[in-house]
Amino acid sequence: MSVWDVVVVGAGIMGSATAAAAAATSCRPVEGRGGGGDDQVREPASPPSVLLLDQFDLLHNRGSSHGLSRIVRLAYDDAYYSELCVLAFKLWEQAEQSAGERVITWTGGLDFARRDNPTLEAVMAALAAVGRPGERLTGSEVRRRFPGLRLPDDFAAVYSRDAGVVDATAAVRMYQRLARARGARVEGRTKVLDIREGGAGGKTLEVVTNRGVFLARKCVVTAGAWTRKLLMRAVPRDGVVLEANPIKTAVAYWRCAQQPERFSGARFPVFISHEPPLIYSTPCLERAGLIKVAVHGGPPCDPDTRDFQPDPDDMAAVAAFVGRFLDGVDAAAPVDAETCMYTLTKDNDFVVDALPLSGDGADGPRLFVGAGFSGHGFKMGPVIGRALADMAVLGSTEVNIDRFRITRTGVLSTVSTGNEVNATRSRL
Repeated sequence: MSVWDVVVVGAGIMGSATAAAAAATSCRPVEGRGGGGDDQVREPASPPSVLLLDQFDLLHNRGSSHGLSRIVRLAYDDAYYSELCVLAFKLWEQAEQSAGERVITWTGGLDFARRDNPTLEAVMAALAAVGRPGERLTGSEVRRRFPGLRLPDDFAAVYSRDAGVVDATAAVRMYQRLARARGARVEGRTKVLDIREGGAGGKTLEVVTNRGVFLARKCVVTAGAWTRKLLMRAVPRDGVVLEANPIKTAVAYWRCAQQPERFSGARFPVFISHEPPLIYSTPCLERAGLIKVAVHGGPPCDPDTRDFQPDPDDMAAVAAFVGRFLDGVDAAAPVDAETCMYTLTKDNDFVVDALPLSGDGADGPRLFVGAGFSGHGFKMGPVIGRALADMAVLGSTEVNIDRFRITRTGVLSTVSTGNEVNATRSRL
């Protein structure tokens, strides 16, 4: 039986970007680790063999990576994430150039709240820290610049040019195309049932699927809302549970009844309201005359048994927001609504790290996890994919993932605490 250098489990944006990066990985010194000494990361003897698996049809709508829009932005209330997004933007551009297609539409972005909300100053500071300063606007300045947005006088906003919308399904398709073009094999309808030690004299992992067993020198799990379940039944770790818990969230499309051109992608930005409940929006790009407005959050769910109906309380909260803040948009009811899932950690930071196994040896860790992207990770898919690919193929990464260690408090537990999640922080 042949052995794959890297098997990636889960073909959403994180897994697809990981597979594409792994298949293209080449030798390069790692900053801070010397200029050619014994500790330098080495190139594989030959291009790595990469297998990307998904339990459903490729480009399915059952997880967290489907649909036509996700916000991309540098504006965070935390410079750590803004710095990651700067690198992600470069990698998005490189991928678009390699694929010969565009998946991002740049619109600019607004973050707004009441004037005394400290988030606005934090956003300004983070943008300044990465050399992309934002513009502070009063409520009246926002109304003049974007007439469709009725921001009250006691509100203020931060405008950033570095924001827009990525076509989610097109982006996943692009990375899968790149992975294939670089020699990776991409397979749907292949459900991973177990990951266990023992293949090839104990040096490899056995990835057990409904279509047979694949041997892997390294395995990367990016299974989204299914990651927790998969790791609980795979590679037994004395009852250790990954606290990355899924919730069901919904997006809704509202009819621009008056002067819909005000909400076009050429004239209207993406926005995030930092007053509870957190509301975000993308302009009329996906569907003519319809603006996407949704709440950031939702109820806990089981990814295998959840329904696909929007939560009525969430829809009511969004309707109230639309009626108050958007001029000429029909707030009576959305024209359409769709659901997807977030997978949340307790601190809303990601998990990007190795999961040590008892049989790991001189070749280092064999199992890696990318999970808990908490409703704000899609935009960072390329940089997370790069980090996971580097770790799996080269043994280390230049990407700063210190905040995402699996050993931090609240990520692993010996007794499951259930779906205790925090969907109230301003990270989308």
